[in-house]
Amino acid sequence: MLAFLPQTKTWIYNSMPSSKQAANFSLPIPSPALGRTTKGLIDLVELLKERGIGFKSLQDNIDTSTPMGQFFFVVFSAIAELERSMIRECSKAGLAAARARKGGRPFALKGQDRVDAMLLIENGRPTQYIMEKFKVSRSTADRNWKQWKSEKELSADKKSKPKREAAGEEIRA
Repeated sequence: MLAFLPQTKTWIYNSMPSSKQAANFSLPIPSPALGRTTKGLIDLVELLKERGIGFKSLQDNIDTSTPMGQFFFVVFSAIAELERSMIRECSKAGLAAARARKGGRPFALKGQDRVDAMLLIENGRPTQYIMEKFKVSRSTADRNWKQWKSEKELSADKKSKPKREAAGEEIRA
C-alpha cells in the first residue's frame, strides 16, 4: 500500500501485506527528497520503524534496522542540515553585501574640485573654461551647477526661518 506522509510531504510504500509477512522491496527515492530537517528525517524513520519498515540507503550504505545504521543515519542527517544552514547563511550574507554596494559610475567632479569649479562659475567664468580646466563634459558642468544652486537655495531657506522660543511658544510668520 502506498501512503502519503503530510508532515514530511513524502510517499512511502507499506511493505507489510495483510498476512503480516515480511516483503523485500526497494524504492529509489533520493535522500534530499525524504526530509529537509534532521527532525523530519528522524520522524520519518521512526514512522517507518513503527510500521515494520527498515530504511536502507544504498547510496550512503546506511541500514536503520541496526543500531550502528541508526547512529550513522542521525549523524549524516545532522551534517546535511548543518550544510543547508551554512549555505542559507552564506546566501543571505552575499545578498546583503550585494545590496549594500553602491553601483554606477563615479562622479567626474567631486570634493574640492567640485567646489572650485562651482565657485569659478559663480565668479563669472564661462562653462568652456570649467570643461577644459577640470576635463569634464558640458553636461557634467551644467548638471553640477544646477545641483549646486539648489543646494545653496536649500541652505539659505534653512537659515532664514525663525527659531522657536525656548518656552515652546511658536513664532508665526
